[in-house]
Amino acid sequence: MLLDKRIFPLRNILNSQYPFIKIEKDKAIATNGNILIELPLNMPVEKEFYISKEQIKQLTAGNEHLIRYEDDKVIIDNIIIEQPDSNFKFPDYKKVYPPDKDMILRVAVNFELLEKVINILKGYLNKKKKKYHPIQSLVFSFYNCGDGAIVQFEFLNEDSEYINGLLMSLRNSYLDKVTEWIKIVKEHSETTNNEDKK
Repeated sequence: MLLDKRIFPLRNILNSQYPFIKIEKDKAIATNGNILIELPLNMPVEKEFYISKEQIKQLTAGNEHLIRYEDDKVIIDNIIIEQPDSNFKFPDYKKVYPPDKDMILRVAVNFELLEKVINILKGYLNKKKKKYHPIQSLVFSFYNCGDGAIVQFEFLNEDSEYINGLLMSLRNSYLDKVTEWIKIVKEHSETTNNEDKK
């Protein structure tokens, strides 16, 4: 059984409060209290376990990473993967997702456009303080606009520099197609999981 290497980038959001990625049978979950990412695994595992950023770093040099179990131990590439003690509580991530009935507005924004905006605004960050500062945040406002929406973004750094701008979102017709495709993929995933349980 091989470790799905697509989990490696998830280590970048771990922190001291949540220093482990949780590996379930068919998905990996990582959170730091502000970000939650749930990644389906291409290579399902037999038993649930946790893996830390430090131990992932020990594995990245190899091409493939073999998982095996010995008693209660998880071993990858002959490295014993240390599990958290009994006091560690991983959050019930399924309860974090808000119910569909609470959805206010669904907007599709082109990933490349959003990435460009973020990269530009990074140049205005006050980098004297290494830790996250709440003032240096990106605020989004969403406005209905015909067959789509306009996304306004506002940014304020610690030097009181205010930056304001707009992102033109994708049309609702495209969002409908994306929503339908997501629905099909989720239904297929749920069907596959149910068949595996039989």
